[in-house]
Amino acid sequence: MSEFRGVQFNSRADFQDVQFNSRVNFKGAQFNNSADFRQTEFNDLVDFRGARIDSMVDFSLAAIKDTIFVGTENSSDIQRYDFKRAVLLSKGKQIISADTTRGIPEKTLKFPGTKILLYGSVDLKIQLEKFEFIQLCDTLNYYAKKDIISTLKDISFNEDKYKKERFELDYIFAKSTMYQKELPYYERYSISNPTYGVHLLGYRPFRLAYWALGIIIIFALLYFIKMRVQINNYIFKDEKVELLSTKGKKVIKSYRNISNAETIINCLYFSTMLLFTFRLKKDILTFFEMKEKHFIVTEWVFGIIIFIAFLMLAKAGSILHTLKSLLIG
Repeated sequence: MSEFRGVQFNSRADFQDVQFNSRVNFKGAQFNNSADFRQTEFNDLVDFRGARIDSMVDFSLAAIKDTIFVGTENSSDIQRYDFKRAVLLSKGKQIISADTTRGIPEKTLKFPGTKILLYGSVDLKIQLEKFEFIQLCDTLNYYAKKDIISTLKDISFNEDKYKKERFELDYIFAKSTMYQKELPYYERYSISNPTYGVHLLGYRPFRLAYWALGIIIIFALLYFIKMRVQINNYIFKDEKVELLSTKGKKVIKSYRNISNAETIINCLYFSTMLLFTFRLKKDILTFFEMKEKHFIVTEWVFGIIIFIAFLMLAKAGSILHTLKSLLIG
């Protein structure tokens, strides 16, 4: 471990081109001049919590492969970091080539990936594309997290051109506090709470598409197993059919020879049509028997719930931001 806890740097702190293979501790350190971490490689955790930093910390071309703690509990001390040219990496591995001259074999080093963990108020220079690496320290209370995000928006992203950055910071806050009570101390909701994590859909409303797809497939399989004949007869009800009478009960039998593949397609079509139908068709209710209507109405209700959730939970700008990302990039 590289230990710099409480160290006072009165002149320029130059760590350029240094490689840290173990933990680095700058807790409580004081940087009275510039701090240079350009092209530095961090292969383990880095801790700047409580450090006093008088200038912008430069991480240009620095490779950060693990968690970096930043921020201080003292709201008057705003740490400043430049991650714009930093190399932030997702979880992966690095292959170290063999050195035959020294008899060192090839090695594979695994790393957990970058996490910029906000412990206190900070000023960050960072691109929107790197927001995925930003997290709030989980053990902080609700109001401490809210203050960190509010300060970050006010200091680093306070102009109109940063609307999407501000929206994404709100999402980071919502994601960090979705299981947390609004208290001045840390306490989580019970997992049985009905609102457990639901409000996150407001920031990512199109994730409901995954729920919709799952429901369509599940009910299509249910229809194929339980009522494939009835589904086929409903699909082809407008074609010529043979009506048979069995003890006074009408039985519909299609002339068509329908394969299992075509039946699956029919079930998928029927399931999709039901889920995305706001008004249930009258001919569906009159065509099917009561036990079949139970499955049909259940899926239709799921569709109504998804539709209402999409309209009610979506935060202002969430749909626009998603569409712009898809269409413009």
